[in-house]
Amino acid sequence: MEEKTVVSPPFNLAIQKGDTMSRSQGVLFHNTANGKVGYHEEGDEKNDGKYEGEIENGLPNGQGTFTFPNSTQIYVGTFKDGLREGKGTYTWSDGGKYEGEYRNNRRNGKGKRTTPDGSIGEGEFHDGDLWNGTIMDKDGDIISKIANGVELNLLTTEVYSYIEWKENETTTRT
Repeated sequence: MEEKTVVSPPFNLAIQKGDTMSRSQGVLFHNTANGKVGYHEEGDEKNDGKYEGEIENGLPNGQGTFTFPNSTQIYVGTFKDGLREGKGTYTWSDGGKYEGEYRNNRRNGKGKRTTPDGSIGEGEFHDGDLWNGTIMDKDGDIISKIANGVELNLLTTEVYSYIEWKENETTTRT
């Protein structure tokens, strides 16, 4: 069937296929309206979170951009039922950034977190934290590794490995 564009005031551009409506492009604000916290068609760009992108069932669904109040942080990526879901980039006002996968509004899956000083945490994220991966300084030198959510400082690990090796060497000689 041929697609035709229908403008639905006040805020969105809908695409109609036959008699069914699919996703629309539009703007939503995340705020409290009529005693309910959530996404609404009206809001204050300075004080409310603002979403621009694909909308389905009154919620962000598909590709979009969410700008936090006072433009302090921004997320560009995919949404499902109003939550960050899939691939996206989250940028903080201090220049820090996360690029990677989201599940249930949290960093989950493969990703890369860059801090304002240029250091990088890269690998698998779990509930917002680096779970299995590597932390590098701004020059790309490995500082530490993370395994199952526990940081293994390489210097400490090397010292303990040397001590264990020395203890084993002494034990086997006696």
